[in-house]
Order: sequence, then C-alpha cells, then structure tokens
Amino acid sequence: MELMKKFVAVGLLSSILSSSLLAEGDGVYVGAGYEIGQARVKTNINNWHGGCGWQGCPPGLADNRFNIQGTNINWHSQFATGALNGFGLTLGYKKFFQFKSLGMTSRWLGFRAYSMFDYGHATLGHQNNYPGKLQLDMVSWGFGLDALFNVIDKDNASFGVFSGFSLGGDTWKSSATNYWKQQIIDLTKGKGYNHAVSTVDWQVWLNFGVRTNLFKHNGVEFGVRLPMLVNKFLSSGPLSSQYYYHLKRDFSLYVRYLYTF
Repeated sequence: MELMKKFVAVGLLSSILSSSLLAEGDGVYVGAGYEIGQARVKTNINNWHGGCGWQGCPPGLADNRFNIQGTNINWHSQFATGALNGFGLTLGYKKFFQFKSLGMTSRWLGFRAYSMFDYGHATLGHQNNYPGKLQLDMVSWGFGLDALFNVIDKDNASFGVFSGFSLGGDTWKSSATNYWKQQIIDLTKGKGYNHAVSTVDWQVWLNFGVRTNLFKHNGVEFGVRLPMLVNKFLSSGPLSSQYYYHLKRDFSLYVRYLYTF
C-alpha cells in the first residue's frame, strides 16, 4: 500500500512538472459558472387617480413604497428590481497570435468565438393585489466574439483581459402573466386592442472581464455581461405602447471555470 501511495504521488508530481512547461494555446474549450444579476419589471400601469382595475386600486406594482420586501428587492410605483441567480454554460474556440516577424515570443493577442446559454431565477415578493410572490425565470442563448489580451504570458500561466459582444435572445416566464394580462384587458375594455404576450425577444450583450489560464488546460475568469435590449413582455394599444409590462436583466456578474482540450 505504501508503495502504491508513493507511485501515485510521484506520478502526480511528474504530471504537474511536465504540464508546467505547457503554455496557453489554441483549442476548443467548455465552461460553466455561477451568475448573479438584477431582474427588472417595468410597467406604466401604476398608481394614477381614477384608474382602478378589476383587482382593486391601485393596479400597479406597489403603492409608492421602497424596499418593502427585503434588502435585495426594490418596489416602486412603476418598476421592481431583484436579484437574479443562476448559471451559465459556454462552448467555443480560442486562437492566439504570435508575431515572430516582430521578434515577439509571447502570445498576447487572440480572440474566441463561442456559444452561450444562461439561466436565472428571481423572486420579487408580493405585487399589489397579486395572490403570491412574483417569480421570474429567464433563459438566454446566443453566439459571441471576444478579443483576448494577455498581460502576462508565461510557460505555466497567463493573465489578461477580454472584451466583446454577443447576439442572441432571451426567453422570460412570469408567474403573474395572467394577472398582468387581465389588468390590461380590464383597462382597455371596449377599445378593441390586441393584448400581445411576447416571451421571446432578441438581445445584444456587451461582455468584458479578467481571465487567467493555468497549465494549458485550466482557466478561470470573472466577467460582466450587459444586456442592451428590453423584452416587451406584454403590451397593448396603438403601437403596442399604451399599456405594457417590460422585463429586463440589467446586468450579470459571473465567475466560471474553463477547460481547453
């Protein structure tokens, strides 16, 4: 048994020493990590005078109260925000350039192309007159392109920054969809408006952060993703703008592990 332990220890040590000579290179990679962001609900069905829906007055988000549900949830008369927790997955390919003609031995500049999948869940507490806590679920998917800049490029480790963008879409689900829709139906009764629910919409993200790669195959990065577009989840009236509920992930922070093959 002792001989076996020594054999395994020697094997692990030799593996580490040999891998320390391997710098970051090109290749296909996969990644997974934790994400936390902020979900936002916005509506113009708020606390106006004389505008009472079938649920009672007022039919909006909240009665001009601030932070009534907890430290991570804000309720106002026209919008509510709360923590959006979830995870992210990615699959891509990265490529680095080495400008030997300029006498450069380091691979400090590169790019990566990738696909992405995110999931997040938020609980926003009680909306006025809604029987239950407002629950939101979001799924994002798309394709992106990032520029990679290595500030440090050693044989066994590299450290740098990245910046880029992604194109894709968001899918949202709300536990209060029927409640919101009935509000709008009640307010537009007799006007002949359509009441459109759009759970899926296009999205554009800006993406940036810091990254490190260890022993060729292993990478860790911390990043920020900024969605640029709003999901017009529920709308009615001329140009679908008279009454609405809009959903948006304001931002997300993520930390993830990457493995390069």
